[in-house]
Amino acid sequence: MVNAGLIQRLSVADYRGKMEGGNFPLGKATEATANEIGADWVGKALADKYANFSKDRLHSYRKPALKKKANIIQANVEAWDEPGGTVTQNGHITIVKG
Repeated sequence: MVNAGLIQRLSVADYRGKMEGGNFPLGKATEATANEIGADWVGKALADKYANFSKDRLHSYRKPALKKKANIIQANVEAWDEPGGTVTQNGHITIVKG
């Protein structure tokens, strides 16, 4: 389980993301740590091929994937305005080797 301080950082970054067009960096983490962050973000999740969603579908975690334009692997924690609506905040976690 990821510590509460990191979840607080997500909340602060989420707020800042609203002020900066919705996208914000969350720093670097191993894939395992990113997956822990994602699990904490969405809680008991509903999963599809690309993402896990919170039960209310207002938070999602997109699993690590190669971002071809930037040539890096990133995972994303996202907040939605409504289920199936628009992503309002998108936090990026850059994946590093453990």
